[in-house]
Amino acid sequence: MSVIVIGIASFAILMVFVGEGNVRHVQIYLPEQIKQTIAFEENGHVRVDGVFGTGEADNPTLITRSGNYAYVLTVVNRGKLPHMLYIDGLNIQTKFLHPDENDTITVIPKEPGIYHYYDRASQMQLLGELRVVQVIPEDSFKK
Repeated sequence: MSVIVIGIASFAILMVFVGEGNVRHVQIYLPEQIKQTIAFEENGHVRVDGVFGTGEADNPTLITRSGNYAYVLTVVNRGKLPHMLYIDGLNIQTKFLHPDENDTITVIPKEPGIYHYYDRASQMQLLGELRVVQVIPEDSFKK
């Protein structure tokens, strides 16, 4: 009789352990990513065009969130001159991009803030800003 009780108790403990999510062969939550694409172009002056995921076309304000969220930025050189995107304050840059080349950088900003981005290949010309915002869950608002 005690063997049956021990067996049932062991089975119940196992079900609680598995039910709490402690045994998984795959990740059930996908890490959040924000993906955007911008492109360098020249038309008398250097500018950046928003290609994918940006709300503005010319020198867009890029927006991501702080915390453990990946911001994946693809930079394309559609111009005739070389370019290099540099984000000040985060000290992140693309490789030196020749015409028709691209590079993808991943940023995981921990703190909210406003960071300016420049073209290092054209005398650090200011092109726009990357805004890192803090997003809080709706249930943490006070009424």
